[in-house]
Amino acid sequence: MEISNEVLSLLGTDIDRRWNIEAPLGTSVVVTYSFPAEQNAYDTDERPGFAGFTESHIAHIEQALTTWGDASGIDFVRVPEKIGGDIQMAMFDMTGNLNSVGNQVSGWGYYPQYRYAEFVDGEWLLENTHHNMGGDIFMNANFYQADANSMAPGIRGYSILIHEIGHAIGLKHPFEREPVIDDAYDSGIYTVMSYDRSRSTTTLGTLDIEATQLVYGTADLQARWVGKYKAVEQSGTNSGEWLLGRDINDIVIAKGGNDVIRTKEGNDRIYDGFGNDTVDAGAGKDFVFAGAGKDSFDGGDGVDTLSYETARGVMVNLATGATGRGAKGDSVTGFEKLEGSDKGKDKLTGTEGKNTLKGNGGNDKLFGLGGRDLLDGGNGADRLFGGAGHDKLIGGAGKDRMSGDRGKDKLEGGSGADIFVFAPGFGKDVILDFEDDKDTIDLTGFGFDTVEEALTRANQNGDDVVIKFPARTVLTVRDTTLEALADDLIV
Repeated sequence: MEISNEVLSLLGTDIDRRWNIEAPLGTSVVVTYSFPAEQNAYDTDERPGFAGFTESHIAHIEQALTTWGDASGIDFVRVPEKIGGDIQMAMFDMTGNLNSVGNQVSGWGYYPQYRYAEFVDGEWLLENTHHNMGGDIFMNANFYQADANSMAPGIRGYSILIHEIGHAIGLKHPFEREPVIDDAYDSGIYTVMSYDRSRSTTTLGTLDIEATQLVYGTADLQARWVGKYKAVEQSGTNSGEWLLGRDINDIVIAKGGNDVIRTKEGNDRIYDGFGNDTVDAGAGKDFVFAGAGKDSFDGGDGVDTLSYETARGVMVNLATGATGRGAKGDSVTGFEKLEGSDKGKDKLTGTEGKNTLKGNGGNDKLFGLGGRDLLDGGNGADRLFGGAGHDKLIGGAGKDRMSGDRGKDKLEGGSGADIFVFAPGFGKDVILDFEDDKDTIDLTGFGFDTVEEALTRANQNGDDVVIKFPARTVLTVRDTTLEALADDLIV
């Protein structure tokens, strides 16, 4: 696609100052904004007379943001001051600061936060180019603090404001740095980024609209701030698209089409939709709800959860990334927690690290492997295998069979007639909720000839029964007696 010199005079030839830098040109994006009352800690420059905007000022600012948003695929969302937006706006005394034509500066805006830095292992790494100042806008308190109407539409302050927002979303002065605009187009008729524009400018020029739509497209993502979760929620469309999170908590709701979903820092909730989607959850404690289709899931850094609760039974191995049944065709990496379906038969396998596996509904099989794991079968007749490490196994409702395996494990059967398996080399396990004449303990691995032989290794220790086997293998059964256990052992 050929791009005119006039459009490039606003964007630069690389077009790399944009909030959707990790996505193709034309990708719609959510951009957050906020209004700090005090100078941010990351802002180390001197800002004499720093001041926040009043709600009267903010009403004019939001009108200007809406002008840019309506012309493009940018959805501006206000977030609380304590959260901090991509764009943060305030005032300070700019006395002594002159612009390129020698006049006192009325305001300025920084370009967006990130640019691509280098290509490593098949992936571009982002660079913070403005020390967290990217996107921030400052207006001259000398001109605009006393009277909010000095920034009202039709007044020069509004023209300055709409110009600085242009910088904050990635537009440059068309007359500075190559390529430069042809003199015939260097006016407010074509772009608010020109210095040759009316003091009463309230609308964008034709080049502004063309440039922002080239970069950000036109799609409306339907975004809002959700105070309950301290997160920005955005919903996609039924077409395949890119959905980009911010550096805070995100709720991303994909719909139809083959989508690419990428979030950054923050504890995110991602609802994968229909289609063959690619999900990169980034840093933070993220929760991903798997949808239909052949999807690729990467939890990224942090302790992340992948849930298949809406599927009809899945097989997922976190150690190998192997998938099957309702998850067939999916690629899984970077998750520490895994949840199965609400109704189907699941087979969930962890890693050698610390995992949480939840079967939810159905007759499930859970394998912890190594690490300090939590296995929760949920409803149904489940089979739980702790593997190496100090694990906790919870059977939940239904007739469950659980084996702590090696390590110091805690076993809780829940409701139902449960079977607790204990064998040579298991370590020191504790059964927390044994129910007499309902639950049973399987000791067949020790080769006892009779129950009486097994009980010779058992002792009453207060309210508990402790059974000691060779090689420091010990089973403790809480809140029971030797007499009660006599008819509940399988040898």
